[in-house]
Amino acid sequence: MQSPAHVSFHGLDHSDAVEAQIRELIARLEKMFERITTARVVVEAKHQSHAHANASHRPFRVTVHLPVPGDELMANHGKDATSHADIDAAIRDAFRVIERQLRSYVERKASNGLKRA
Repeated sequence: MQSPAHVSFHGLDHSDAVEAQIRELIARLEKMFERITTARVVVEAKHQSHAHANASHRPFRVTVHLPVPGDELMANHGKDATSHADIDAAIRDAFRVIERQLRSYVERKASNGLKRA
């Protein structure tokens, strides 16, 4: 990775355990394709009205932005964004999507002559 990955938290306190989990998943992506430029991950807790303000049921959303040569991959953004009651499920879902996108990108580039590393 040309620049270090950046993990940020919005609407919730920083968690070393969550950040470590995310960094492990980023490392797995780097094994798939070593030319990832950087990675930005945002872990967000959606705000709820006071009538629904039970902290254990706050929906979480994880967005992954993964610039690669000639393209920018994004998971869980815009109209396709989904929220999860469980932060681990939100992380798994976002990284499952970005991994699928990266695999597709690598296959397209390989068919066009770009090597994996």
